[in-house]
This record gives sequence, structure tokens and C-alpha cells, in this order.
Amino acid sequence: MRTKSFAVRCAALAMGAGLVLAGCSEKSGTAAPVNTTSAVVSSTEESTSTPDTVGSTAGESTDASSTEESSTEESSTEESTPEVTTDGSTDESTTDDSFPPMTVDTGSAESLAVTEKINAALLTAKDVGEGFAKGDYTPSDPTATTATLPCGQTSTAVMFPNALRTGTTLTKGNTAQLEQAVNMFLDSKTAAEAYDYAVEGLSCSEGDVGGTKVAITDEGDVSSQVGAERAQAWTAKIGNDQGVLVAVNDGDLSLGFTFVIAGGADSSSLPNPLDLVATAVKKLQDAGLT
Repeated sequence: MRTKSFAVRCAALAMGAGLVLAGCSEKSGTAAPVNTTSAVVSSTEESTSTPDTVGSTAGESTDASSTEESSTEESSTEESTPEVTTDGSTDESTTDDSFPPMTVDTGSAESLAVTEKINAALLTAKDVGEGFAKGDYTPSDPTATTATLPCGQTSTAVMFPNALRTGTTLTKGNTAQLEQAVNMFLDSKTAAEAYDYAVEGLSCSEGDVGGTKVAITDEGDVSSQVGAERAQAWTAKIGNDQGVLVAVNDGDLSLGFTFVIAGGADSSSLPNPLDLVATAVKKLQDAGLT
């Protein structure tokens, strides 16, 4: 039962923050500062499924103005980078006009190839440290219109649905959990907008994650420490669990990292959260994905 509680809390915090958290626990404790060798939390989007699963995330939002049924249906296409293709149409029957439509074809051969390339550049258990193992990861759902960020805003995935989304979860028993969320957009402008929106969703001292209060402390700009164009870090506490959240924007990517550590657990042997984020960013850069 303790294992289930640990996993559920980590997943809830990662989903609510849109970041990656590692280290949930049932004992009370304090989160280590982001410049120490304790817990790491990174996040930009909700998640909990297999790293190979392709989701769609923040992308360019378009004005979905309503049209008369008798009018001619126009098939909208948008410029895309070679890495991401669009299906050229929007299913009006399943799209809520209150939110941007999903137009990226995440199931195309090209998109799947890019997602596979991203998956090959994700953090591995070996990158994180001894005792960590790969767990389940599920990308955020851009159709989950009731999902919210900790500070109350609609989830980033819903507001920016046009992207390829994947990631990974790495756990160390009931001691720590690291989640990495990767969102590739059609262009750097949209990636930057999605990043700004995610940061705003954590810009409160007390938020809510699945009905549970979460205390959030802004740790400031950490772009130079992680080697990205922009990066922001926070420490968070949900129940008795502590974590570090990091949002990153680099090129066409918006990344989320969540490193949670169990309350009362010995963090002396755990890696520095920002070091892990820096490793993750470099792997994606070296793969030519930023």
C-alpha cells in the first residue's frame, strides 16, 4: 500500500504541474535546495505512460470560429517543420471550440520517426544513478479539457495541443522518482509560448493537485546551470512528499522535469536535480532535436 501511495502522489504532482518530479514519500521531510545533491523535480506537462507512447502537446493555437453547417468546410493546413506533419483537417465533431484544435498528425510515419529519435535521447536509469529503474510514463492528453495546472489554469497540453509528446519515468523504489516530459512543437515561437504558459501555471505559493494542496517555492532562473535557452526551477511539497520542478525551453522543445524524494529519506546518495536536467538537455541537443 505504501508503494501505491508513493506512485500515485508522484504521478499526481507531475500531472498537475506539467513537470517531472522524483521522490515521493509517506514520511515528513524537507525538500533540498535545487543546488544540492538531493531531490530533483522537472516538469512541463502531466504524464504517466510508456516512454514510447506518442502524445500531442502544446502547439500553435488557432482561432476556431464557428461556421454555418451549410457553408463550405475548409480544410486547414499549417506550415510545419520537417520533423512534424499535420493531417490537414480538424474534426469539428470532437473539438471544443473553446480550445485550440488538434491538427498535428502524431501517427504519421514521419512523426513516429521523430518520436523514436526523441525516445532514444531521453534520460536512462544509468544516467540517473544506481538503483533507478525505468517505469511507466503517459503523456498529457490534449483532449482532457478539465485538467488544470497547480495554480488553476487549464493544462498546457489542452491550450497548446499541436506537438509531439513523449517522456520517461525513472524510479528508485519508494525513495525517489524522476520524470522527464518532452514536447516538440512546430516552431520555436510556439514552444516558447507553451513554456511561458507552464511557468505561469506554477506562479503561486499554494496550488492544488487533484484536490491536494501543494506548496510551491520559486527558485528562479536556472538556464545557465542546465545549458538551455530558458529554464525555471521550483521546490514543491505535496502531502509529506518533497520535490524539485524544472521547466525548460530550448529551440522547438518545451521540457518538464520532476524529481521527487520521499519525506524522511536519505538524499545524500541521490543525484543533483539540476545536473540531471543538464544531462537531459545535452542529450537532446546532441541528437539535433533542439
